[in-house]
Amino acid sequence: MKRCIRRWVSISLIFTLLVSGSSTSVMAAETSAPAVSAQESEDGFAAKIEEAYDSSEMQFRPYARWWLAEGSHTDETLIESIHELYDAGYGGVEFVTLDESKYLDKETYAWGSPEWIHDTHVIIEECQKLGMSVSMTSGTHWATANLVSITPDDRDYDLFAFYQYGTGEAYKPAVSNSYTINYLSTKGAEALIDYWDSSVLTEEVQTLIDQIDECDLYMDSLELSVHGSRTSGQL
Repeated sequence: MKRCIRRWVSISLIFTLLVSGSSTSVMAAETSAPAVSAQESEDGFAAKIEEAYDSSEMQFRPYARWWLAEGSHTDETLIESIHELYDAGYGGVEFVTLDESKYLDKETYAWGSPEWIHDTHVIIEECQKLGMSVSMTSGTHWATANLVSITPDDRDYDLFAFYQYGTGEAYKPAVSNSYTINYLSTKGAEALIDYWDSSVLTEEVQTLIDQIDECDLYMDSLELSVHGSRTSGQL
């Protein structure tokens, strides 16, 4: 009964204060912070995400996959595009050869050409200046590591009751047939290393790469098949 009396007195007091216009102190005591709308909360969260993105270190920013029209870019267009990506907040570029063989001379512009190798150097150098990372495919296309410096006959054979022969798998665009390396042989890996060391990764480029946070050589999938005229794929 005493609890009921006290509760009734409290309610009466609050009612009296409200009626008399003295509600400010009571309401302030019961409400410690102003209400925040769902929209204001959402806007605040978005602002925090944007601030964290804008201030994130370069190594944590996303990459852009860049399909290059073979080696037909000028130095100026390459540098301009890299700066556009940098200004947009990207931390690196992953560039791949776009097949433009219908429109461009492959000996001049395709993967493996002097123009393509030159453009590779320009991209690496400009990314190094901006602190951006670089990824490049280990051959033309994106399905395998392939080289214009080998053919299916560039190997020794061990003859038992059967013989081994290169699949003849090749990709374009490239200055000539760019054959898939033998992934099951050390000679395939050595051929890949020798080509890049002798044709693309000069000492000057290696120095630039050493100053880049991350520089990759990759192939985003392994798609092996047989295409040669003397392979089971043609039976």
